Order: sequence, then structure tokens, then C-alpha cells
Amino acid sequence: MNKHIWCEISVLALIAFLATTSNGLCRKLEKLTELHISGYKAHIIHTNACIEVRKSIIEPNMLDLEVPGGERFRRTFTTDCCCEVTSKTLELVTLERFDNGPTKDVFYFRIDECGCILCSEVSISGSPN
Repeated sequence: MNKHIWCEISVLALIAFLATTSNGLCRKLEKLTELHISGYKAHIIHTNACIEVRKSIIEPNMLDLEVPGGERFRRTFTTDCCCEVTSKTLELVTLERFDNGPTKDVFYFRIDECGCILCSEVSISGSPN
């Protein structure tokens, strides 16, 4: 088999492999946050976070091979999965004042579950369009 044809077949096989295995992931990270409000005692709350586990591909940059000092490699990130909050719970915490004055109720969201959404459907703020 011609060496040139073999290289083309190998590259096509590699591209097909990468296209089927380069899925981004989204998972929940258990997270505690210290809530500080001036005049009130700090309180630890359970908030959690959604973490995107992104895969990237590093490959030679064929366009710049002939440019001295040019970029030799480029990194491409997968864009098929961006995190979104799929389930959340509204929580209440009561904060005590340092001077024993009236308490303050504070509401916050705790993330219960995270999931994938197409990145094209996510706005800059991180929520679906």
C-alpha cells in the first residue's frame, strides 16, 4: 500500500476515534462555603458546585510548520457538554449577631444535581438561553 494513502487512512481513523470518545463530563463537587455578613457570626453552609471536566486534543499545527518559530501545536477543547444545574434546593440559615441583636434569615441555593447541556445553549451567565 502506498505510504501516502496509509497516512491518510490512519489520520481518518484517528479523527473518527477522537470524535466518538471526546465527550465532556459534568459532575457535582461537594462544597462547603463560609457565609460572612458584616455584624453577624460566620456560618458554614453546604452549597456544592458543578464542575466541567473538559477534554482537549493537542495536535501538530500543520499550517505553521514552515514558519520559523511558529506555533508547533494547538489545543482544541471539546464543546459538546457544558455544565448546568439540574436540581437545586432553597435553603434557609439563621445568622446570629455579634451583639446579641435580632437574628437575620438568609436564603441560598444548594446544588443537588448537575448535568450536561450543549455549550451552544448556554449564555455567558452560565444559564441556558
